[in-house]
Amino acid sequence: MADDLMQMQRQAAHRVRQMQEHSRRVFESHQETPHLYRRPEAPPGDKPATAQPPVFEDDQWLLLGLALLLFRNGCRTELILALLYLAL
Repeated sequence: MADDLMQMQRQAAHRVRQMQEHSRRVFESHQETPHLYRRPEAPPGDKPATAQPPVFEDDQWLLLGLALLLFRNGCRTELILALLYLAL
């Protein structure tokens, strides 16, 4: 049993090294691409887009209201976060 655990740990360590190597190669291949993780900048003269307010459906309003009600009554944070996640 201990041998099986050691084998699984070695395999997991090997997979981690493989993933790290893959991430390094991807990162290095995109070094010349500075906009990989950034939004493209708007050309000069363009107005920035204004944010539109979200439009909620009836069931989303219900979940948001329930989350607010539970929050005001001291409900567990996990439940409130789960309701917010479902609402959005």
